[in-house]
Amino acid sequence: MANSTVEVYEKIRVKLGEEEARALLDYVDARIEREAVTKLDLKETEDSLRSEMQEMENGLRSDMQKIVGNVQEMENSLRSDMQKIVGNVQGVENSLRSDMQKMENSLRSDMQKMENSLRGEMKDIEWRSKLYFILIGALIIITNPKVLELIGRVMGFVR
Repeated sequence: MANSTVEVYEKIRVKLGEEEARALLDYVDARIEREAVTKLDLKETEDSLRSEMQEMENGLRSDMQKIVGNVQEMENSLRSDMQKIVGNVQGVENSLRSDMQKMENSLRSDMQKMENSLRGEMKDIEWRSKLYFILIGALIIITNPKVLELIGRVMGFVR
């Protein structure tokens, strides 16, 4: 295997001739120069890729910061909404407690009125019962002559 351009040139010059060998080597060298990647090309590509990666990283960091900001805004909004809801629930609870207290007071008042009314009716019934008892006793005494006679003897009216 040939190690240098000169060795290759010497081998093909014998078979092709000097002019054709030189043309072939010039063509191959020009082709290699155009298509071959040099260290400078690799460095430029590496630098370009690093630059693109840095831009992408910066863009991603910026997007992440925006997302974090949006999440914080949403969290603050949710906290605010929750505080409003808690306030509304507490207001409703206080309103319900107040309404229940009013209802309880009203019911107690109504029960007290009913109790007083029932007590009055019971006293009326008690007095009527006593009156009926006395009237029945008097009726028995008046309608039975033996009882009148007995009462008269006891009291000393009748002799």
